[in-house]
Amino acid sequence: MEIKEKKEEKIIHNIVKSIEKMDKHLDDIKQEGKLTQTRLKEWFFEKEVLYDIRHILHEIDKYDGYNLNRIQPIDENFLELGLDSETASFMKDYFG
Repeated sequence: MEIKEKKEEKIIHNIVKSIEKMDKHLDDIKQEGKLTQTRLKEWFFEKEVLYDIRHILHEIDKYDGYNLNRIQPIDENFLELGLDSETASFMKDYFG
């Protein structure tokens, strides 16, 4: 039982670490102001952390919807938002 408890503690620690990472990035971004670029950064970091949490839960067989290829390259994410390829390329360079 002790091994299971340690594994659960490690999993919780990894989830908390991912959320803290997102919070730090979001705090840094909010310092920049309310620009469209700021909102896009927030969206991308939130999406990235949710992906990390899904991955962690998938590793312990608690989530089946995880797909290794789920996170697309950042320029494809921006294209998904309806930005043209030139703007998406700029955003990739800006955030990359």
